[in-house]
Amino acid sequence: MRRRGIVPFLFIALFLSSCAGIRQNKQQQPGVCDISPDSVFTLVQTLPSDSLVLLDVRTPEEYSEGHISGAVNIDYYSGDFEDRISRLEKQKFYIVYCRTARRSKAAVGIMMKLGFSDVCNMEGGFRLWVERGFPYQ
Repeated sequence: MRRRGIVPFLFIALFLSSCAGIRQNKQQQPGVCDISPDSVFTLVQTLPSDSLVLLDVRTPEEYSEGHISGAVNIDYYSGDFEDRISRLEKQKFYIVYCRTARRSKAAVGIMMKLGFSDVCNMEGGFRLWVERGFPYQ
């Protein structure tokens, strides 16, 4: 029974350590990475949905115009952003995105400061996701 909970995390660790689409961001803290939309798509297709959290930090208006299926929306510009982020489960694996990856990089920094351990910023943001032809709703 315990092996079920460990397998997704082992898969994430293996994927993160071997995937060329993920790069350590030297300007951020250890444990933070940049991940390509291609690698995000692969993870979304491969991992169980409870192993991965897609965090969209755009405004509700931007989110309603289109977002990656299953993404949680917490507006980076909202007055309670840090408070809402602090209530998320810190042990989960998060991929954070916005329109072009500026807000998401800042959000990743906040998450690391709050004690999150596995956080990746999606390179190019939602704009690049759409340009690459990946599905969204």
